[in-house]
Amino acid sequence: MRYIALGDSSGVGIGAHDGRGYVERLADRLRQAGPVELTNLCVSGATSPDVLSRQVPRLRTTEPALVTLLVGVNDLWRLGEPRRFARAFADIAAGMESSWKTAPAIVAVASLPDMSLAPAAAFVQRQFGIPPSAIAERIHSYNAYIRRVVLDRGWSLVDLGRETVAGRDDLFSADGFHPSAAGYERIADVFHEVVGAELTLRSRSRASSDSPAGPPPTA
Repeated sequence: MRYIALGDSSGVGIGAHDGRGYVERLADRLRQAGPVELTNLCVSGATSPDVLSRQVPRLRTTEPALVTLLVGVNDLWRLGEPRRFARAFADIAAGMESSWKTAPAIVAVASLPDMSLAPAAAFVQRQFGIPPSAIAERIHSYNAYIRRVVLDRGWSLVDLGRETVAGRDDLFSADGFHPSAAGYERIADVFHEVVGAELTLRSRSRASSDSPAGPPPTA
C-alpha cells in the first residue's frame, strides 16, 4: 500500500517522547496486514494555506492507495476566521483531486479534536481572555466545513470529536497543546478504525465481483 500523509505536527510527532506522530503509528497498524510504503509530507506548524501551497503540489503524478489529512489546529490557534479556513480547505480538496493520476482507494480526512478541552485552553483564557467556549464554537465551525467537503466528495471522515481528548490530560504533552505518545496512539486508533473498515469493505466488494456468477444455464 502506498500511503501519503498531509498535515501538521500531529503527523510529525511533536510532543511525543518517541517522536512518532499518528501517521507512523497508523502505518504500523496497516503493516500488520501487508507492506506499506509511507511518504509523510506533514510539517510542524503547518496551516491550511501551508498544506495547499507546499504539500498538495507534491502529490502531482502520484498514485497512492491511501491519503490522510489532518490540518486546522494551527489555523485555529492563530485565530483564523472560519470562512478563511473554509476557502483554504476547499482549495486543498480541489488540489488533491487534480493532482494524482489515479484517484486513491481511500482518502481519510480528520475533523479537529475539541481543543477547548486541552490544558492549553486555560492558558489562552488567562493570557488573551478567550474562553474555552469560544474555542469550542470556532472548532464547531471548522469541523462543519471539513465534514461538508469530505462528504461531498465521498471521502472517509475521521471524527476526532470530544471523546478523543475529553478528561484525558495524559493524552497531551507537557506543553498542553500537542498530543503525548498516548494521544497520538488514540488518534491513530480512530484513523485505523475508519481506514480498516474501508479496506474491509473494498476487499469484500472485490471478492464478490471476482466470484463466479453461478453455473451456466443448461439446454
